[in-house]
Amino acid sequence: MSTSSMLLKLNRGLICLFTVLMVGTAALAGNGIFKQGTMEWLITGHQHTGNLLFALAVIQMVISFVLWSRKSVGNGIMLTSALVFLFTFAQIGLGYSTRSHMVNLVGWHIALGVALTAATAVMATQLWYARMPEGAISTR
Repeated sequence: MSTSSMLLKLNRGLICLFTVLMVGTAALAGNGIFKQGTMEWLITGHQHTGNLLFALAVIQMVISFVLWSRKSVGNGIMLTSALVFLFTFAQIGLGYSTRSHMVNLVGWHIALGVALTAATAVMATQLWYARMPEGAISTR
């Protein structure tokens, strides 16, 4: 199995994990907000999961760049990967800003979270249907 094939499989797994964690993060936040302070660990978990998602976004973008530079994946995957990273970066910034006096940004944080979840679903679909590099063994 080639290195590109292994990187493609790793990137598939990362973006699928990312998508699942996005839904889990929303559940943590929603329950934390509506339980109004009775379970503060929900919001803390939301924050920590958000930080983990940022690290995953960086890793998956680096892997996508390596695959793109080797011509193992197309421009669409690289662009969607960059979009996922940029959305995650902005989401982290909005999340931290809502902890202070700028609480009116919560609406944008929620909307961007929805867009980010959609972008990761698109990315997962793109990676799942990406053609394996020549010489690689396909397991689809």
